[in-house]
Amino acid sequence: WGQEVPLAYERFNQTHVAMLHAFDCGEEEFHEFIIKDSNDGKTVSYCFVDTNERKLVCYVSLACSGIMREAVLDGFVHEHPRSLLSAIEIKFFVVAADYRHLVFSETSKSDETLSVMMFNLIISKLYTISTEIVGAHAVVLYSTPQAKRFYQKCGMRDFETLMKRAHDDFTDGCIPMYMLFPVGDDEALER
Repeated sequence: WGQEVPLAYERFNQTHVAMLHAFDCGEEEFHEFIIKDSNDGKTVSYCFVDTNERKLVCYVSLACSGIMREAVLDGFVHEHPRSLLSAIEIKFFVVAADYRHLVFSETSKSDETLSVMMFNLIISKLYTISTEIVGAHAVVLYSTPQAKRFYQKCGMRDFETLMKRAHDDFTDGCIPMYMLFPVGDDEALER
């Protein structure tokens, strides 16, 4: 059961490098991206560590971002008057293959997994950052087609029609998704 895994949530640092090299996410290409990401200085990374096994359970990488928006005026698509919706991007959320589908507890439903619990904890921490440290209206990520259903279960939604995706080699073939933070009046998209 996932609740029996003794987890520590830690800022990724040099003590985690050996664990990262031994990390098995089940996809070699992703593993290479994660190792590159951990060294490039463009993101801030965190990890969940199984403290009994001293194994990396999950690697999380975060960056500032935004969602570009367009508006339709007089039948033509234009840049939205307030075109950038501030966001925190989850560049990577990768769970080790051995832990990925681990049901959280005996009383949990089959889709209430350790992975969902870790993702929800990240969202909670990002909400705190957005309300106490630096304002952001949303979380954004680019999902692989295989992971889309998981992120939908966690409350992420596909970009709306007038939201513009980032275009780079890494996100090609990925699905842009977002989640709005509650802002009191639930009108963050109108701002």
